[in-house]
Amino acid sequence: MTMGDPRGIGPEVALAALAEATPGSFHRVRLVGVREVFQRAAFERGLTTLFHRYAEDLLEIRDPLDESGPDPGRILLMELPHPFGTLTPDQAGRWAGRAVQAAVRELRPELGDALVTAPIDKHALALGGYAFPGHTEFLAHLAGSRAVAMMLVAGALRVSLVTGHVPLAAVPAEVTPERIRQVFALTRDALRAGFGIEAPRIALCGLNPHAGDGGALGSEEMRILEPLVAELRGEGGDVTGPVPGDTAFVRAVQGEFDAVLALYHDQGMIPIKLHGFGAGVNVTLGLPFVRTSPDHGTALELAGTGRARADSFRLALQLARDLADRPGFTQPGLQGSFGLVT
Repeated sequence: MTMGDPRGIGPEVALAALAEATPGSFHRVRLVGVREVFQRAAFERGLTTLFHRYAEDLLEIRDPLDESGPDPGRILLMELPHPFGTLTPDQAGRWAGRAVQAAVRELRPELGDALVTAPIDKHALALGGYAFPGHTEFLAHLAGSRAVAMMLVAGALRVSLVTGHVPLAAVPAEVTPERIRQVFALTRDALRAGFGIEAPRIALCGLNPHAGDGGALGSEEMRILEPLVAELRGEGGDVTGPVPGDTAFVRAVQGEFDAVLALYHDQGMIPIKLHGFGAGVNVTLGLPFVRTSPDHGTALELAGTGRARADSFRLALQLARDLADRPGFTQPGLQGSFGLVT
């Protein structure tokens, strides 16, 4: 479990999720980050005893730019700004990125390891030297994965994103038959191997209002999506579409589809958060290891107030455990050899 942005709610909800978990739910849990960040979060949430249970096995990171003192990179509790919100964004981003990198390097998927990440601030991550738009792209780089996708899970609703952290203006050019095929295959395989659905039923959203309305509101459906759906169905895929985005998710919640392919970030994220905010989990498909995360951000304004809920992080922990126990969910990869940013 990584700490995420040290200024945010990640460290405290990670510990709170462990406190809420059923005893014996996990064979081993290892925290990754700055010890003092977790220590202070534990103190502020009244979880010091629980933190001590995991402190000995904590994987500590060091700041590579701090070369002062007898122990380069060692950050003492008294030297940390209080509250952590006073850290500069580049410091916070550097620590958050280091935690992810260190965690991935330690992963051994063949032994059932899984990764649960606390939220990061994407702007801070970039300022800290990690030029990735989000966790998904960062982890794909570390693992050497060519095709990955975000799947959001909230109760009966599962949504995979064809495009992720890209500007809306760039989405039409990114919605290609090749990319949709990738995400369809990743989603189908995940539903089979990870969720026990032998014959997945998948809906593909349209790009334009009313799925183009026969070309009156855009041509992408007729030019790209309809021919591709016909091809996939001809190959044995149970795929329906293009389905208007304003009805696809309702039909999925009602049980007609096992998953929905959303063509852009907010098309998929808005219904997920409306359907189950605080109960959603992000799963990265296509990695050689299991990775999940909560469905919320850093919530800097809530850090240290004690008001941040841990439900989503607890569910992310549980889903990571369940998926790690299912053979065939992860993609083949160079197991045990990832973690270096070049």
